[in-house]
Amino acid sequence: MLSGSTTCPRDYLKSIQAQQIELSTLDMAISGVNIDEIYIYKNSAADPHFMSLHRIASGFCKVVAEHYPILVGRPLVNDEGKGVINVDPTNLCLPDIADIN
Repeated sequence: MLSGSTTCPRDYLKSIQAQQIELSTLDMAISGVNIDEIYIYKNSAADPHFMSLHRIASGFCKVVAEHYPILVGRPLVNDEGKGVINVDPTNLCLPDIADIN
């Protein structure tokens, strides 16, 4: 059961710059690997104060903005025919972050 959902707070994402990150041969080889779900912690006791969904989303977005903007970019082939991740601050590929019981 979905009990809450959020996306990245936009103020954390302001520092992301437009860029194209070229992919290596290894990056291209493993490009078919997808992670559809990530479970961080399980709230077995159903404690309503267990973790703040907003804090989890904010932490994720801050780390992405400061260190891993490639995670919110979109893959494409550039004008030179090379595979790149296009990081466009106006069109980020953001995850839904949800609390599921």
